[in-house]
Amino acid sequence: MRRKERNAAHFILLVIVTAFVLLIVNLLVFTGLFAKWKEDIPFGSQTIMDNLTEDQGSYSLSEDGKAALVQNDLFAMLISQEGHILWQERLPEELEKEYTLQDVASFTRYYLNDYPVHTYIVPEGLFIIGSQKHTTWKYTLEYNEGMIRQFMRQMPIILLINIALLISVPLFIQRKWLRRREEERTEWIAGVSHDIRTPLTLILGNADYISQNPNNPSVTGKADTIRRQGLRIRALVANLNTSSKLDFGMGDYKKSPINVGSLIRKTVTDFLNRDPDDKFGFTLDIPDDLQNITTVANEELFQRMLENLINNSIRHNPDGCEISIELAADRTRSNRCVLQISDNGQGTSAETLKTLNRRSIYKVGKLSEHGIGLRLVKQIAKFHAWKVSFSNNEPQGFSTKVILKLQR
Repeated sequence: MRRKERNAAHFILLVIVTAFVLLIVNLLVFTGLFAKWKEDIPFGSQTIMDNLTEDQGSYSLSEDGKAALVQNDLFAMLISQEGHILWQERLPEELEKEYTLQDVASFTRYYLNDYPVHTYIVPEGLFIIGSQKHTTWKYTLEYNEGMIRQFMRQMPIILLINIALLISVPLFIQRKWLRRREEERTEWIAGVSHDIRTPLTLILGNADYISQNPNNPSVTGKADTIRRQGLRIRALVANLNTSSKLDFGMGDYKKSPINVGSLIRKTVTDFLNRDPDDKFGFTLDIPDDLQNITTVANEELFQRMLENLINNSIRHNPDGCEISIELAADRTRSNRCVLQISDNGQGTSAETLKTLNRRSIYKVGKLSEHGIGLRLVKQIAKFHAWKVSFSNNEPQGFSTKVILKLQR
């Protein structure tokens, strides 16, 4: 159920992101469209005034000026300060009248009897250049009416394209994401299968030797190998089972307040009791002010994370090493603490560290024996909204840092 919820949330997020991108693209398209269609007077008032001559109160426009008005289907007139028409060219008959201050106040911002006009102040009074009706919307903004009509015709097509993209793009991304995730899961399972085959081969080989040589003194060592490899397979299967439950949201992992220091000490004690040869030394460093800190977590998962990190150091250093477990306050945030588990063993390669620190938990499955245990560590950290990172120690060794959220 949780997996379905995550997939649904992922799809909804993709829809929101796609809608936002489409909104930006549409705004850019409309801005470009409006900029293309936005019209202004193709020549300034001064151009016509320069072609307008006055002789004893009579004005005349040159042939070039008249051609410019005809070519752009415009009319023009010159109004005196008293409201009289001093000169006009191609002026509609209904506009031939005396103009009052009220008329001027009206057409200066809007229309002159439904004719969109542009008004300019000149020494003689007001110079008016007008367009024909139904060519310009002149309100707060001015746009070519043909452009608006074209926009209204194209709007249904634009909406259909937006709806199609809004559905198809998230579906395509979701399918691609799921396909990649399944491919990574397949590779991870193949890696786990390889991990199990190795100890299983040792178990079968030693069991066959015991059956053929029951009285041989070395049987005890073979039996011990079987026991250790059997425990290893059991841990692998347990990790695989827990990982699957977390991945598919099938486990009932309830969270409760947990004393971090007590759980760490209990886990370390269990490992000390399992190491009769004393090949692995443990150093535990928990400051006094952090002895009683608590975090809200699932105790089973928290302990599994600790065991996997310690087992990782033991498995990759068969000749023994020193394992250090340290709890420290987070200097950047008061409600955090840093759990660090490190060793002075052989460490790992830069390539492995790069893969371990990737966001995708499935990529960890390509690391053979590093895979299932540390992958589960990342899953458990993600389940609790903790941060985990892996690094090499100087001069040698491997280290894991987990930033825990403390109970407020």
